[in-house]
Amino acid sequence: ASATRPRTSPAGPPLARALREGPALRRALAAAQAAGRPFALVHTAPLPAPRGLPLPCTLTLHDLRALSLEHTPFSRRFVAKSVIGAAVRGARAVVCVSETVAGLVRDVFRPRALHVVPNAGDHFVALPRSPGADAPLLAVGHLEPRKNLALLLHALALDPGLPALALAGAAKEG
Repeated sequence: ASATRPRTSPAGPPLARALREGPALRRALAAAQAAGRPFALVHTAPLPAPRGLPLPCTLTLHDLRALSLEHTPFSRRFVAKSVIGAAVRGARAVVCVSETVAGLVRDVFRPRALHVVPNAGDHFVALPRSPGADAPLLAVGHLEPRKNLALLLHALALDPGLPALALAGAAKEG
């Protein structure tokens, strides 16, 4: 990369991210400090923060699927447990998006501070709405067992008065 074009941190695979996120984060912290707008906190998800950062770090975990999916190879589950464990141990606090994930994180990793912050707008007041008679139920996301579409399909089978189902997603790769 040239001196004028910043290097980016890749979205994946995880090993590539882990190797490049530390230097990218250190450059961002230094640039903010030099500009007189230093950061007070670093937030990561789900890789551990690089060692030796001069700031407290927090971590968000949406799930622990890498530890529990039946089709995940043992080697990947083993590495994931080690990586997630290091991230939890290094975090000042861990944020989970559900009580279910928080319970798993608490049981497996015992973080020093754990907070549940739902990954949804359930804290907003619902506005009045009038859906059309043919408005479907919409399920958005990867099509995989942990998303529990079976429960939705079961509910639809039990109540023929429910609207049609529209799925927007694809099979999860890797």
